[in-house]
Amino acid sequence: MNTLNRRRFLSATGGLAAFSLIGTIPMAYAQMSLDQARRERLVGEQRDGLLGALVNRQDIIQLVEGINADRMNAYRGIAQAENISIDQVQAIAAEKIFSRLPAGSIIMDANGRWVEK
Repeated sequence: MNTLNRRRFLSATGGLAAFSLIGTIPMAYAQMSLDQARRERLVGEQRDGLLGALVNRQDIIQLVEGINADRMNAYRGIAQAENISIDQVQAIAAEKIFSRLPAGSIIMDANGRWVEK
């Protein structure tokens, strides 16, 4: 997506207001909050706009799966509404998520490695 189209997309979605659901956690998924899991370095943000589990713990896996299902539903809706590919939506979402994370958060770099932001 070129810069002009990206600006139009961001404008049309209210600065990605549609992504406001990202990071919300229905309590059915896990007892731990996303913020707490991030602080404890149990999860990291991937380049595809999805969350990754950094540990093999059932509560964390459930948290990640639940959040990712919600995100993918939102991404599909945005892609359809904006008539762009889901890959484009996910790339923009990842940029937005990365920009909002505090220093010290775990993210996936361009080589697929987990690194500290």
